[in-house]
Amino acid sequence: IQVVQEAGGCVVAAAALIDRSGGNIDFPVKAQALLDLPIASYQPDDCPLCRDGSAAVKPGSRFVRSAPY
Repeated sequence: IQVVQEAGGCVVAAAALIDRSGGNIDFPVKAQALLDLPIASYQPDDCPLCRDGSAAVKPGSRFVRSAPY
């Protein structure tokens, strides 16, 4: 937003496909997402899955067919 404004543009809104923040990001303009999906984020020391021994997995769908599940 700042870069657009510094270049002389006028930002009227911000958009996202998915808002994973639970609405906790404060934009200086109206913000709208197609889907609000609050997802918990943890520091490695506080992560319940890490504590249980689960392996970290890089998010994304590029290797969905080869996923071991």
